[in-house]
Amino acid sequence: MGWMLGALTFVLCWKAWSGRTLELPRWIYNLALMTLSYGMGLSFTMDSLRYIAGQIHVLMLATILMILIGLAAAAMIARGSPISAESSVLGSMPGGVVQMVELSGEIRGAEPTVVAVMQMCRFLAVIFIVPFAVTHFLAGGAVSEAVLHHVQTMPGNAASPASFAVLAFLPISAFLAARFKVPTPWMIGPLATTIVFVAGGWEFPRPTAEMLSVTQILLGTGLALGFSLELLREVFRFLHWILLGIGMTLALTAVLAYAVSLGASLDPVTAFLALSPGGIAEMGATALTVDADVPTVTAYHLFRLLFILLVCPHLLKWGFGLWTKRKERNISGRDMEE
Repeated sequence: MGWMLGALTFVLCWKAWSGRTLELPRWIYNLALMTLSYGMGLSFTMDSLRYIAGQIHVLMLATILMILIGLAAAAMIARGSPISAESSVLGSMPGGVVQMVELSGEIRGAEPTVVAVMQMCRFLAVIFIVPFAVTHFLAGGAVSEAVLHHVQTMPGNAASPASFAVLAFLPISAFLAARFKVPTPWMIGPLATTIVFVAGGWEFPRPTAEMLSVTQILLGTGLALGFSLELLREVFRFLHWILLGIGMTLALTAVLAYAVSLGASLDPVTAFLALSPGGIAEMGATALTVDADVPTVTAYHLFRLLFILLVCPHLLKWGFGLWTKRKERNISGRDMEE
């Protein structure tokens, strides 16, 4: 995420100091979203999906509880600050930074700038705090008592010409997703398509480090261009509430991780890394460093990522739609009484 954060910071500083702005065509930003989704979809091999299926009850329960923890933090932030409930919920979801920012543009009452700031604060806090805490305070735990399942998280670079032809389906899937009004179609369409083909045994070329760096730069630039500097200054007045929500999320995650370690026969280090609301790469690297159960950590993060990317947008749009209609009915009822 370094290239993305760097580009985002540069563009924001440019806008603030020069009073000018940059332009990024929407089709280029959509191409970056598609590339990101393709890279994430490569992680969902048949081995990883088979492991997820075998642990589906534990993974589902842990994911739902993590989302509830995020909702609890969002409720605290919304009550204690002027940040809207919609922005608080999207900003407190444990994962899917770009997905939640994109979704905020589709939900009335949500501010993309606020959601982005909250998600970035969460991401930065987790990648700094969790590895430090695990390495210095929790390391030394035994490896999982469960049998280690060697989950392959990335297919090889070898790919047939037919695989390159299949890549043409990625933009088509995005257009179809948009046609059927799927939330964030340029992420979900290519992601679902990639997962289906990779799980079916297709070998696709892995994006190069340079390609992923360019993708992060484009995403960071696109996010920054959508920011309102005035709103951003307003948000920083309530930064302490955002940080308090992140602290609450990490504390409750630690409690949940201890409970999962007892119920699923995992050592506490593995459970904490598996449930931490951070990125797969960062938590996986930390797991390797402290000799935790890397396949289990990867599987938990992959499942939560899949759930948040494919299921949460629909649930959030549906839930906020019902809530908005209820508020409008209440306001209309009060007006009629007056």
